[in-house]
Amino acid sequence: MDGDAEEREHEEAQLVLVVARAQRNVYNLEHQLISAQVEESELLGNLYRFRMQDMQRRVQGANFDIGLIRRDISKNGVPLHNQHKRHRTSSSLHESFTTGTYPPIVNSIISLIYSPIAASGFPNLEA
Repeated sequence: MDGDAEEREHEEAQLVLVVARAQRNVYNLEHQLISAQVEESELLGNLYRFRMQDMQRRVQGANFDIGLIRRDISKNGVPLHNQHKRHRTSSSLHESFTTGTYPPIVNSIISLIYSPIAASGFPNLEA
């Protein structure tokens, strides 16, 4: 029976070795997965940085255009504010453009600026 016990011990050792190899494979696969997730995170960071820089360039361009429009309007003697109100929020300013408070040419120019920005949409920063 010693031969039988030795054979069972040898068989158990072989199974332990197979389990150890399987655990090593699992560890290697987990390591590859984590490496891939890190790479994905870095690439997503690059994508979001690119989108942010693109949006910053668009906003800078719009601000520049608005500055030019304000200068042109001021040169032509058109008031840039409503004499009856002391303070305006940006939404009320946008509302005044769309409701026609200002001359039609001003509304046309402002809508040209707002259209590309609104059409491109802004990224959802809350997510």
